[in-house]
Amino acid sequence: MERPDFACRIVAQSSVRELGAIGVAALDSASVREALLSVATLLPHHTTNEIITIRSTPGGMTLREAWGLRMDDETLHLVRQYVAALIQSVCNHAGAPLPVFDRVALVPHPVHDLAHLRACFGETVEASADRALTLFVPARVADRPLRPLTVDRPAPDPAADRTPLRGDGSLGMSVRIVMRAMLSEDTPKVERIAAAAGLSVRTLQRRLGAEGTTFSRLLDSVRRDLALADFDAGGRSSGAIAAQLGYGQQSSLTRAVRRWTGTLPRTLCRRDRT
Repeated sequence: MERPDFACRIVAQSSVRELGAIGVAALDSASVREALLSVATLLPHHTTNEIITIRSTPGGMTLREAWGLRMDDETLHLVRQYVAALIQSVCNHAGAPLPVFDRVALVPHPVHDLAHLRACFGETVEASADRALTLFVPARVADRPLRPLTVDRPAPDPAADRTPLRGDGSLGMSVRIVMRAMLSEDTPKVERIAAAAGLSVRTLQRRLGAEGTTFSRLLDSVRRDLALADFDAGGRSSGAIAAQLGYGQQSSLTRAVRRWTGTLPRTLCRRDRT
């Protein structure tokens, strides 16, 4: 059986560089602060379910990492531990002495709790109140210059000629993708998505409004796309589709389909069989 600090132990100085475009962009940055901001900017080009938000403050910066998918506590503990160790590795490239973080908050291991992580992160480790990973990087570390990355290669923009996996890169598109993942387990709640993004509900709603949309409209559009794709594929009843999309009653799906298409679910089902 692997030790509970397995993820910390597998991260070496070369691990960040091995992340490909994200790692190169991070280590090519002028400072730790710039490196972490680059990681947050490039992440939508590489994953659809992981969310990293960063808030800069006079005292340093706060990095928050969350997922749109549910994981058991042991898996989540290892994932969070690995991400924290990678971020610490970036700071190590700048010569930052331990402890790098003023505070590390993550999900405890269900058996071993958090004591095994203190050898890696110091005495600043504590249990996360909301299952996300939160790292507090002090200004003395965030503003340290990174050593130049010495590899024989050009230095292109890692984001050039790439289409973000989150579509247009907007907050609304990110929320849509997280909603799709959440619908496989439960009805998306604005509070949960705001927490995953490291925003208050009010700030999330305000930023969506600035993009010309709302949480309710996004959820409705995700349900529409999934429902119509299900009807097009055939093989599932309206009741099963309604339950999957978080509708309390099949009649709610029926009203939604009529609003989206001007017809009824049974008409779509008959159309698929012809």
